Amino acid sequence: MSTSFDPAPEDVRLCPRGANLGVTLTRPVGVYSRSTGRIVVVVYAARAEGTPTRTEEALEVQAFRPTTIPWDHLAFWSDGRALRDDLDRSPAASARAGSS
Repeated sequence: MSTSFDPAPEDVRLCPRGANLGVTLTRPVGVYSRSTGRIVVVVYAARAEGTPTRTEEALEVQAFRPTTIPWDHLAFWSDGRALRDDLDRSPAASARAGSS
């Protein structure tokens, strides 16, 4: 079993199909699972390339500022955890922590 955070090429290919975007992974965010489940989710921060468009898998496409993320409407529990972890590591979060 590999313990590296290097995704397989097929994993990266799955990212763009939802909204017709190219994706460049920038860094790992985290690994998420629940003791009651059999799924492990590995999340990477990524830079989107292109203009998102609606597809069968993405019926609505919208950008959100961190302060307007609709936390109660995210599709999966791991989405909220990963977003919060990524936002906590962002340069803006570092600046806020340094000013306290």
